[in-house]
Amino acid sequence: MIDPNEKSAMNRTRTPVLEQFDVAAAITEFIDQFNKMPDGPEITYSCNAQFEQLEPILESTIFRVVQEAVTNACIHSKSEIVRVTLNQRGENVTIDVQDSWIGFDLDCV
Repeated sequence: MIDPNEKSAMNRTRTPVLEQFDVAAAITEFIDQFNKMPDGPEITYSCNAQFEQLEPILESTIFRVVQEAVTNACIHSKSEIVRVTLNQRGENVTIDVQDSWIGFDLDCV
């Protein structure tokens, strides 16, 4: 069960785009805006999900994970292309963000 205080805190950080769109459309809007930035990689997005509206806390979490992963890929990977995929299988949702790994040194792990 979600603590009412935690839910309230998450709702305060809910991005305004989720007030207008479901999470799949909000990700599309985010990526469209990111693609307008000069000198950034091309970001492609594929959504293989049929859900409509999810719980607000789940939508916020999915959106923030995509936002952080795309931002990190654009800043650190130096990839020319970043691929984002949102998949749904039954009640399971997966997010896949792929870049060319240019900016990550595996020896430092």
